[in-house]
Amino acid sequence: TENVWRVPEAEQPFPERFRESGYRTAGVVANRLLGSVERQAAPDAPAVVYESGFQLGFDHYEVFEHQPGARGSRKGPPNSWYADEVVERGTRWVERTDTADAPYLLWLHLFDPHHPRRPADPGRTADFRGAADDAAYEAWRAGLPADLQDRVDPEAFAWVVDQRARYDAEVAGVDAALERLFAWLEERGELEHTVVVLTADHGEGLWRRPLPVGERAQPHNQVPALYADHGIQLFDEQVHVPLVLWGPGVGPARRVDTPVSLVDVA
Repeated sequence: TENVWRVPEAEQPFPERFRESGYRTAGVVANRLLGSVERQAAPDAPAVVYESGFQLGFDHYEVFEHQPGARGSRKGPPNSWYADEVVERGTRWVERTDTADAPYLLWLHLFDPHHPRRPADPGRTADFRGAADDAAYEAWRAGLPADLQDRVDPEAFAWVVDQRARYDAEVAGVDAALERLFAWLEERGELEHTVVVLTADHGEGLWRRPLPVGERAQPHNQVPALYADHGIQLFDEQVHVPLVLWGPGVGPARRVDTPVSLVDVA
């Protein structure tokens, strides 16, 4: 078995900088691709373990590793921890770790707003499902390029409305989990002393435009003429993600209009 690291040796992951400065560091990750993934090109080929490198610099690192038939965890999308489980695991680490004499860095990677769009609370989907009537369908159809308007029907539109509502319900689940996290910090008297950074790695197409050249329609997409997921494109709905910072030293509340990048977080 060969181990392949995706992080260049010359680079220092930012958790290592925190740890060198005296922080205790922990990460809880719902996406198993940010751990170790084993691949085999052919049955007789040696296995290759791809190490994401995201675990570097963390004293404690939990990553969801799905095993068929595994028990002991609710399964979110796709077979990952839901946001409230990630928050619970992160706060549990803080509570059992001596953080009285040292600050801590806690990274919580939430995976809920993602295919296969299975919200933790399916009942919330109805809260976000808009109209799928003839008028809404015609307005959606009219917004598409002329060559695509005859390739979508009311049944496809109703499915898209449902899928978008499921996505919004997943976002609401993350929102509720973060509310519990901040309440927990406040109960401990730590919220006003904590710098919080909220961001994302990418957005989703969600059937806003035609499937771009170079992208492959995913099998789960019932409207393959339209772009539903994420991939090699740089459209706004993929790269215009939230970046919110607040806490001591951040300064007065304001909106920054200048483009920034995820590398600016470090």
